Amino acid sequence: MSGLKRVVVTGEGVVSCLGNNVRTFWNNLEKGKSGIRRITRFDPSEHRSQIAGEVDFDPKEELGDIQGLRTDRMARASQYALSAAKQAIESSGFPYKELPDNLRTRVGVIIAANLIGMERIAEETTKKVRDILPTMVPMAMNNAPAYWIQKAFDLHGLVGAASNACASSGNALLHGFDSIRTGRLVAAVVGGTEDAIERTITASFGNTRAALCEDFNEDPEHGSRPFDLQRCGFVTSEGAGALVLEAYEFARARGANIIAEVLGIGATGDAGHLTAPNPDGKWSAAAMGLAMEDARISPEETTFRRSRTASAWARVAAGSSSSGIGIGMTPQ
Repeated sequence: MSGLKRVVVTGEGVVSCLGNNVRTFWNNLEKGKSGIRRITRFDPSEHRSQIAGEVDFDPKEELGDIQGLRTDRMARASQYALSAAKQAIESSGFPYKELPDNLRTRVGVIIAANLIGMERIAEETTKKVRDILPTMVPMAMNNAPAYWIQKAFDLHGLVGAASNACASSGNALLHGFDSIRTGRLVAAVVGGTEDAIERTITASFGNTRAALCEDFNEDPEHGSRPFDLQRCGFVTSEGAGALVLEAYEFARARGANIIAEVLGIGATGDAGHLTAPNPDGKWSAAAMGLAMEDARISPEETTFRRSRTASAWARVAAGSSSSGIGIGMTPQ
């Protein structure tokens, strides 16, 4: 469509079971290292699945230079998201300290989050009514991660959460992308976060008897194997990822290092099962087609296609969740 602005990626950050910065994360990926291990956040001995991708994270070390930050009022997911966003903003060289007010209102923060703060909620349910923390609800709200990022960097544009199961971070990227290319924003921090390694969630997933991996409790490092014949279910993990998106002209004018350009996004929904995708992958394929149409490229022009699956047999054919997101990017 004419009149739309180009959107580029200028910064990136990550907190994961493979490392709490992009360099460490990528190096461990290249080495084929697994971040999956036996769960330590609670005693998993009674659970069918006893493995997960836990993050080793010290908030004082990762976030200690942010003035006035109350990490005791933040769910782990919010801490992870803030750390990933901090990395992304710093790596982009985004001049958030020098922005005039008329530009601060045009820098947004959209962070995906689903079930966050469950560990604290479970802890509070064991207390007497008058002993329950008044900060528990704000801590567990899905918009809390985006709030903490916006507060830390004094950004005053569109802020909020995207919550759509496995497609949540794709939705966050979509909202940021559309807001920039239509001119509503000049930049946005987008991404996703999760801290769902918790007793009740692990038990609920495990009791479906079809979701979590149960066969590799004694060999955690090999438990996550979505494209292997011995796959037996997904492995719960936690962490966060963030990108800085900018309008191309804005990024170019400030001399930013452009990592990639987002060319187009397509989104669909199966309108079928709540958690399982359409077995033939029809609507996920449609999302990819819409992304290519949006980007004005043909399938022959694509050089890399990334598939996503949850390691369960019923989900491999579809390669997506019940909401499909197709994203077209080109490296710069």
